[in-house]
Amino acid sequence: HDTWDKSNGRVYRLRNKNVKGALQKFDLSTYSNEQLIPLLSHHNKWFRQQAIRQFGDRHDRAIIPKLMRCLRSDTCQFALESLWAINISGGFDDVVAKIALTHKDPFVRMWGVRLSGDAHSVSAAISQQLIKMASTEPHPEVRSQLACTAKRLPGSDALPIIKSLLKNHDDSADPDIPLLIWWAMESKAETDRESVLAIFEDPAIWNRPTVKQVILQRLMQRYSMEGGQANFTACARLIKLAPSLKHAKLLIGGLQEGLRGSDLIKLPPDLVTALAPYKDEFKEESLALDLRQGKKQALGQALAIIADDQQEIGKRLTCIRILGEINQPRAVPVLLDLVRSNRSSGAIKQTALQALQHYSDGEIGLQIAQAYPDRLRSDLEVREFALSLFASRIGWARQLLNAIDNTKQIRKEDVPPQIVRRLQLLNDSAISRTLERLWPEVRLATSSEKNERIVQVSKLVKSGKGDPTAGLTIFINTCGSCHRLFNKGGILGPDLTGYDRSNLNYLLLHIVDPNVDIREDYVYYQITTIDGRMLVGTISGRSRNTITILQPGSEKITIPTDQIKDLQAQKTSLMPERLLDGLTDQQIRDLFSYLMKLK
Repeated sequence: HDTWDKSNGRVYRLRNKNVKGALQKFDLSTYSNEQLIPLLSHHNKWFRQQAIRQFGDRHDRAIIPKLMRCLRSDTCQFALESLWAINISGGFDDVVAKIALTHKDPFVRMWGVRLSGDAHSVSAAISQQLIKMASTEPHPEVRSQLACTAKRLPGSDALPIIKSLLKNHDDSADPDIPLLIWWAMESKAETDRESVLAIFEDPAIWNRPTVKQVILQRLMQRYSMEGGQANFTACARLIKLAPSLKHAKLLIGGLQEGLRGSDLIKLPPDLVTALAPYKDEFKEESLALDLRQGKKQALGQALAIIADDQQEIGKRLTCIRILGEINQPRAVPVLLDLVRSNRSSGAIKQTALQALQHYSDGEIGLQIAQAYPDRLRSDLEVREFALSLFASRIGWARQLLNAIDNTKQIRKEDVPPQIVRRLQLLNDSAISRTLERLWPEVRLATSSEKNERIVQVSKLVKSGKGDPTAGLTIFINTCGSCHRLFNKGGILGPDLTGYDRSNLNYLLLHIVDPNVDIREDYVYYQITTIDGRMLVGTISGRSRNTITILQPGSEKITIPTDQIKDLQAQKTSLMPERLLDGLTDQQIRDLFSYLMKLK
């Protein structure tokens, strides 16, 4: 959390005022090894750490036998410090590992597991001991480390540990262990594919909570996302091994997620055969897979489903999303009808608008512009999806500006600053000239202008009292589409709750100049596809074949890497400059009153 005081650089030393005199001078580098050993049990952590540092600098293996006697100590912290001293002295071997792995203190055991993985290989004896630990270890932090170490070891050593953790413990409620186990398994998914699949030949493994909640869908997604004959064959084998319909449904859900963003594909015959018994049980999933394979009958069924407002909304949304990922021009008129229909819900319209971005038909922009005043404008979220569509292609952007400037179908005031910024990124000279005329504030401010504005707003905020309740509304409308504060708002930008919000100068700097410091996790990327679509967002996921981005006011969009012409990190933030310019003086006070409140 960014809670440190940036107004000064002082470092303070705190000392008990009742203590008389100073410590006697000493130099640990002059201590003998025997003199250093007692420091490993010192009540002051600094002395313990400096003693270990001395052992590391000396690298004297002659002291290791004495340190091993300390490792066997019942004093847990002393034993742990001794283990670290042995390791840094170059003495960690199978003998030391066996002592550490069987120690009564869980943290000594945990570090025994961790250090055993440092060489990325273990002896047969230590491998068997780690597998046994994975079956019986009672402490969650040790099990957590077992999963981490398994990721670092070869598959022959790692996968028995993983299976033991899954089979003998229920860590499904732990915030970390299930994913640590998954990451360990994923690291072996292709290098040790047969051994990974062999785990699921044990019927008992399928009903373990972590397997059902975390592993099955992810493993299926991992294989289907990577693609290729061997990985699709692995998918088929998993489906054939599934002991029940519920397990098969989880696997097929993972398969669907792995294929997300893919254009028309051809599933290998063995996978089609494995899926066949579930065709009637999971009609929606089967239809989705048939759509991705380009089957004409499936396309007709999907178009009929999305056009029928009596169908389940979830089923309609699934079909719409898939039609926005595969190239099926027959879908365009049906999607446009959904957008224009007064009977379509907001969710249907938003998803249809996003799906339409996939298609380059110039008529789409014209149709959306015509529908905008009466069918789209009244719903703020639908409005933003419509404007986002215009910003995704140069031709549609020109149609948007024409609808604002000439036909007056769309109001200039409806276009939020982040959409204007995206229109700028299209790098079209005619569009840029129009933007500068309609929104002169989109020009980046100079340093002197920013400094002047910071001083001006600072005086304004200090000159009167703001209303935090009114400020919440302003925050939601101005900042909340991207930022979160007190669990309200979006997730595209940093959560502001933990920031140094009591520091007015700090807040003003980052609001007036949003490009002063862009955190790595919130860098925006501009993606240009080979068919001319331009997308802007944060990268939320990557695979060998796809990139997933999160756009402002949009769902995640997955694009096949072979469809990407250019991928560029942006040096400027999508957060606009002059964000405060549209607010009254009192609204600015209200906003900062809300931003700066403690809770």
